[in-house]
Amino acid sequence: MAVTKQLSVMVENKRGALAEVCSKLAEKAVNILGLMVPEQPGEAPIRFVVNSVETAKKVFEALRLKYTEEDEAVKKPLN
Repeated sequence: MAVTKQLSVMVENKRGALAEVCSKLAEKAVNILGLMVPEQPGEAPIRFVVNSVETAKKVFEALRLKYTEEDEAVKKPLN
């Protein structure tokens, strides 16, 4: 089983918030390989698996979003 990095980003649950984050990632050529978005009020952790973790972290920092980085086991490599 392969291991990859997952970034969990705290984002306010409001219209357009996810679109803004995804657009900023796209501007820096970060491809989203996996995504999990819970349905909950207030702030929610959006989990991303991306092709460029370091670039994604810079995007989150520029947006002033809190994030954590974790190892994630995957059955098949995401490349």
